[in-house]
Amino acid sequence: MCTGNICRSPYAHLLLAQGLKSVRPGAFEVSSTGVGALVDHSVESGSARHLDAKGITHTDIRARQISEGDLDWIDLMLPMTVEHRKAVLSYAPRLLKRAYTIKEIARLIDSAEQPQPWTGRLAGLETPEERWAAIPTHLARERGRARVAEGVDDVRPVPPEGRCLRRDGPGDRLRGGARRVAGACYGLILDLGWHKPH
Repeated sequence: MCTGNICRSPYAHLLLAQGLKSVRPGAFEVSSTGVGALVDHSVESGSARHLDAKGITHTDIRARQISEGDLDWIDLMLPMTVEHRKAVLSYAPRLLKRAYTIKEIARLIDSAEQPQPWTGRLAGLETPEERWAAIPTHLARERGRARVAEGVDDVRPVPPEGRCLRRDGPGDRLRGGARRVAGACYGLILDLGWHKPH
């Protein structure tokens, strides 16, 4: 989730969906919304170019405004900034343990592994669904232990000229954060035996 739902969040949405599909096809549904969405607009041209270069289809993606209905079915919400997370929590305070900025969740997945590997944390849970459902509680505990300075976990707003994914800007940080999330999730999925061999 971002502001307009045309740049950061659809890029992250499609990148994460592709990564998760590669390790567990059909197990995850990924979507994106905005807190001030440019409803029905297509993906911004800078993001579109980067997606095209990766061979990721984006032509059917249209900006959507977040609604309370969107929040009823999600397991995890990955807003781009802490301010976006606050917006989510104003709709649904119950999501506190399931709303993490994209950079924050990557950081917490990694840092939670240090004191106790995920396989140990989730031992005794028999199904992938049970293990997935338990992860937000562990991440919430880790959030309390692994605090960082304000703004560290944000993917900053894009410049007004619309170069969403320019070099050395918000796009580089978003790509890095999305790669870290996909990598962390990939490792977690493999470690916990959730992947389906192709």
